Amino acid sequence: MLNAIVVISLLNLISHIRKVSIVFVILLIILLTIEATLAITFSTQITMGLFASIMETNRNEALGAIRMYSFISIPLLVITSVVIWLAYKGLKPKKAYVLISTILILASLSIGYGTGYVLMDKSQKAKVISDLKISYPMHFQSLLGIRFPLLTNMGFASIAYYQEMSKFRADLGKPKSMPMGVDLLVSSKTPNTLFVVIGESSLQTHYSLYGYDLFTTPFLDSLKNDNLLYYYNAVSPASITRDALSMSLSFATPLDRTPFADNKNIVALANDAGYESYWISNQNKIGMHDSYVGLIASYAKTSVFYNFLKDDLELIGTVKSFYNPKVKQVFFIHLKGSHLEYTDKYDNEDSAALAGNGNETIEYDRSIHHTDRVLKSLYNNIVMEEGSSVSSLIYYFSDHGEIINKGHGFLDNNMDQFLVPFLAIPYNLEIGTDEIIDKYLVDGRLNTTNFNYIFSEAIGYHVSEKAIKKAKNDGLYYYHVDGKTYLFNDIKK
Repeated sequence: MLNAIVVISLLNLISHIRKVSIVFVILLIILLTIEATLAITFSTQITMGLFASIMETNRNEALGAIRMYSFISIPLLVITSVVIWLAYKGLKPKKAYVLISTILILASLSIGYGTGYVLMDKSQKAKVISDLKISYPMHFQSLLGIRFPLLTNMGFASIAYYQEMSKFRADLGKPKSMPMGVDLLVSSKTPNTLFVVIGESSLQTHYSLYGYDLFTTPFLDSLKNDNLLYYYNAVSPASITRDALSMSLSFATPLDRTPFADNKNIVALANDAGYESYWISNQNKIGMHDSYVGLIASYAKTSVFYNFLKDDLELIGTVKSFYNPKVKQVFFIHLKGSHLEYTDKYDNEDSAALAGNGNETIEYDRSIHHTDRVLKSLYNNIVMEEGSSVSSLIYYFSDHGEIINKGHGFLDNNMDQFLVPFLAIPYNLEIGTDEIIDKYLVDGRLNTTNFNYIFSEAIGYHVSEKAIKKAKNDGLYYYHVDGKTYLFNDIKK
């Protein structure tokens, strides 16, 4: 009822600005269609995190999502257009209605806000109040989002996003310091070359390495059988790329995001440790002033972006063109991995390896198989090239997981959004790769928010016991798309 009052009152206000009212009517139709599509398709609402993901997404990603759900969104667009247009045309503007409509909108929002707060339990009220201290748009979205999924929710989400990005841009010029408890030591045991391969939307439970019943990771399985890799049960600190990587590649955490602006990220730490740094990405280039990932990438000596236009296998050729075993180097390789749509994330070789056309997840499984081949190409063609004696270390993890055939970044507490693979493949190393990683495990689980510490130790930094203890506590939490922090143990299994 409150939604209906707000929409009708808003239409009435729009009808009084006839010269440009059609623009607002079209905008209203688009917003209502988006909200309805999310509600029907995903049983979710727009959140600040989801809005941010939409604003920063690659055009190919966006078109893929639109194509997948066009069978719902297009009929909804038609229905919404007809209903709103007929309602708009049927209104007879009267000046008195302007005041009445304004009062009705304000009254509805007040009722929604008041009942939203009253019906919450103590813990929910505490979270809402804490939101007010962090961001007033998030505060209002927490209270009004459930009762006003139409229009107001989108408005507060967009304001919260632009508020966050304004702060982000304001922090760009701040000098960056070393994080507390992390100090550079001189060591000859550090690897000559590091490869940090970052997957996309890769769900741990669909890796045969982790026990999946389809043979999706034959290369990784072979390394496991030969005791040539370490792999861990891992979780991502967030379910969208911008948030997950801002925490995995910097010292920001689900509990405290300020270190992203205050402290050096791991690309900067690699530079300080004497490594040549390279960022090779199959995702889109969003500038350092526009996104968290763009800022991290800007610290690399050399960066290359292919905007989803290359096969992930082709990235290895780019890496090889820069590879020089005579100097210390680190390569950050960001794959397009297993992002929706899945059909363009694999080729005929993957299809031949995994037939099973009746399996509803087969296209996704083939994309995992393709990523396995990327890791194989990196290992065989660069790390092991001509019996190389150069010390190397490959890290591989995904930014976040995936609810297969649905996506990620949804407010529901589905663990699949967070379950990710994490593995390390050492070659000719003198350091204990597994010993470093084991320090950050909590109940046998690794939160990739602590990858920054693992990476730092591998390239010669010392991490204090106090910092390790803090990191392990940070690993208990995740940052969700509503801008709030939760315990992993509270996620529905």
